[in-house]
Amino acid sequence: MQDPWIAAAAGVLVAAASAVIAWIGLRLGARHPRALVVAILGGTAARLLLVAAVSLALLWFTDAHRTGYAAGLIVAYLVFLALEVALVARGAGRPPRP
Repeated sequence: MQDPWIAAAAGVLVAAASAVIAWIGLRLGARHPRALVVAILGGTAARLLLVAAVSLALLWFTDAHRTGYAAGLIVAYLVFLALEVALVARGAGRPPRP
């Protein structure tokens, strides 16, 4: 996997998996506002561990292009983080769902 574009795509997939975990946490936390903070913080810890474990495994056990992977991961992670912040900000003024 020395091709930088393939490695960048792998980074985007890892960031997307992290974003899906965040989305699930937000959906579960929206039903219980008191649990939202726990869902966000716990989700963040789980996502950091997931990204770290997958990244280390990918970089140690494959011949992935390191710069391509890092670039794809960082750019996609920042885009998904901006979307996550926008979703949280948008839902902050709404009443909780039944």
